[in-house]
Order: sequence, then C-alpha cells, then structure tokens
Amino acid sequence: MPSGDEPMLPHTHQDDAPMISGRGTKIIADARGAYLVGNLSALIDRMDEEQRERFRVAIIVHVGAALRLMLKGLGIVDRSVHPVVDYVYMMLDEPTYDNASAALIAVFYPNRFHTPLSEYRPVQVLGGLVVAYAAAIRSETALGAAHNARSIALVASNLFRMRHVEAAYWWANPDSQLAFDMAHRWLVNAAWAILLGRTVTSFSNEDW
Repeated sequence: MPSGDEPMLPHTHQDDAPMISGRGTKIIADARGAYLVGNLSALIDRMDEEQRERFRVAIIVHVGAALRLMLKGLGIVDRSVHPVVDYVYMMLDEPTYDNASAALIAVFYPNRFHTPLSEYRPVQVLGGLVVAYAAAIRSETALGAAHNARSIALVASNLFRMRHVEAAYWWANPDSQLAFDMAHRWLVNAAWAILLGRTVTSFSNEDW
C-alpha cells in the first residue's frame, strides 16, 4: 500500500514532458503545488479551454472503459437480453448527449418496454452506474465530469459490498472512502498529465 507521502506520478530517470516556455512554464510551476496536494479544481483552473475539453473527453473515454469491465463483472454482456442493456451499450459505444439521455430514460422508465425489468435482475443494479456515467457525458465542464467519475467509484463500491460484483477492481473497493480517494487520485493524475501534454493512464489500470 502506498504511504501517501510519495508523488502521485511515477518518476522516470529523465523528464519526458514537452519543452514549455514563457507563460506555459509559469502555469506548470504554479500547478505543481496543486498537483502535490491533490487540488483538482486548481489544476483545472490552470488549463486552457482546449485542455479542459481534452480532460473532459479523457474522463468519458476511460471511465466508460472501466464501466464496461464493471458490466462484465455483473454478467451483463448480452445487449439483446433486455432493451435497457442495449441503451446502456449504445451510450458506451457512442457517448453522446443524446445517447446518455436515452439511457437515462430507459433506466428510469423501464415499464415502457414489453419485457419487465424485474425479469432480468442484473439490470436492476445498473441504475446508479448509468446515472453517474450519463451525467458525466452530459456535463458541459471538466469539473462536472470529474465529480460524476468519483460517483461511479462509490456506486461500484456499493455493488461490491452487496456482492453483485465478484471481482475486486480497485474502483470497486468495498471501502467507499478508499474507492473515492483512488478515483480522485486518478483524476488528479489525469489532469496533471493533460497540463504536461502527456498521455492519460487508463482508469482501469491500478498501477498508475
């Protein structure tokens, strides 16, 4: 287990960050303190509009991939088994505002389908995951998407405690606070990577 004293990003023998000069250098220098204390809002404040959009998209892409793993852990892999599942996978395939809205409607109003939701119990646990992920997609800001990404970690933690999930993915940790903290740490690392022009590490990779 990490002690909590080490830097959030692993060190390499040489700094592979791109050369940044002038105003960019000052922004990175100012942001380093925010990074070290895990101040996500301050990191986002130091991004320009393009970086904020890249961060928002990175959250949606990487958290969506983690959500697919969660659905697999729940045994929800056949999208034809229930219309609600199909809508959820449509949202994952194309995370657009419209698809997120359609998935939310499907989850909240399942009775409009001929197959009752109660006949396929695994779908019943989808609610919180779908709401959090759809909210991240529909969010117009990077910070809003980040808040909902942390919510997914909390929902996953609850599912694990209720034994709906057999695999103990790090973001399905039975300790809700730990799951939340780890999701937050990923977000801080991802924001820092965006500021440095680096690649964002997968949300499903516990080695970051």
